[in-house]
Amino acid sequence: MNDFLFGIFLMLVILGIYSWLSATPAAAQVAIAEINYKGQVKGSESDEYIEIVNNGTTPADLSGWRINAGSDKQVFYFPAGTILNSGSHIRVYTNEIHPEWGGFSFASNRPLWNNQGDEGLLYDAAGTLVDSMSYVP
Repeated sequence: MNDFLFGIFLMLVILGIYSWLSATPAAAQVAIAEINYKGQVKGSESDEYIEIVNNGTTPADLSGWRINAGSDKQVFYFPAGTILNSGSHIRVYTNEIHPEWGGFSFASNRPLWNNQGDEGLLYDAAGTLVDSMSYVP
């Protein structure tokens, strides 16, 4: 009987480690790929964007993840059900909707990304910083 219980215990430990390992890389593989900070639309620069990529091998659920555009007043939250497939990219625009890139927007009437330099921050749903990107022109 002790061998049977030990076998069950060992199986649970292995399943727990496998579950942890298979869940961890998805978040670690989601990253900021680019910040296009110099929009072509005069005044509002509504065509600025931040691009997020999933470099992992499994889809990543971005529900509740957030992007901070250099200020606590410039935050975008991914809605529930947002899935970023392996190898895929999505963009969040300042104030434009592009369905071919996911259809996401900060809905800001003014530029978000400072043309003199800024930083984008990507947080998971638990509030853990996943990636950041700074730029200086």
